[in-house]
Amino acid sequence: MTTFNHTQRRTPKGDQTMTTNRLCVCAAITTSVLALTGCATRDASAPGAMADPVPRVNYPNISILDELVPYVVVSEPIVTKGPDQPLRVTVPIRAITRPRELNTQYRFIFFDADGRPIEPQQAWQYERLPSRAQRFFEANALDQRAVDWRLEVRPAR
Repeated sequence: MTTFNHTQRRTPKGDQTMTTNRLCVCAAITTSVLALTGCATRDASAPGAMADPVPRVNYPNISILDELVPYVVVSEPIVTKGPDQPLRVTVPIRAITRPRELNTQYRFIFFDADGRPIEPQQAWQYERLPSRAQRFFEANALDQRAVDWRLEVRPAR
């Protein structure tokens, strides 16, 4: 038991008890951490791979790749789908470089209701973006099952 008096904070016997209490608390915390670590669930990602921090539903429809990000801007996409027509997407895009043009490639990927890409996927298309002039990247899904889409734009290769 720890005792206090007016001139000292603890008596020597209190110091020994306090040290024993600290050791017991440290041992209990260490045991708890080790026990909880053993019960932790495993990550569902493949060995050597990390889980994607961006959920599929939050992934952007327009993905500008590599070093084009500071040089390309996009406007609101136009998406239409009729009752007996496939999904159609038009994306206004513009290079904000001055005075040079940008050589780009783009492709649309269409997805079914489960989020799976619909095959066959579109091949990469070449497009030269003139300086400060708007162009329109367009595509139609080849399958009625398409409910979502993604546009990828990269530097031309």
